[in-house]
Amino acid sequence: MPAVTQLRMQGCSTRETARRLGLNIKTLEAYLRRHRIRHAIPMDRPDQVRRNCLNCDTAFVADGRFLRLCPECRAMFG
Repeated sequence: MPAVTQLRMQGCSTRETARRLGLNIKTLEAYLRRHRIRHAIPMDRPDQVRRNCLNCDTAFVADGRFLRLCPECRAMFG
């Protein structure tokens, strides 16, 4: 499923990827485990953390472990 990799590279969460492809989330999670596709978003520093935004559910790399909103949502609420 190359579409899975493309959506993950765009920053879509597992839930959003399953929704866009019309798959059951458990089926997609099993596929990701089987093919060892954990996170498609690269991290630059060891203090960065992969997160899903609590507002829009997109995947992003946070600069600290306490950041839970993506930069777009932080700008919207801040």
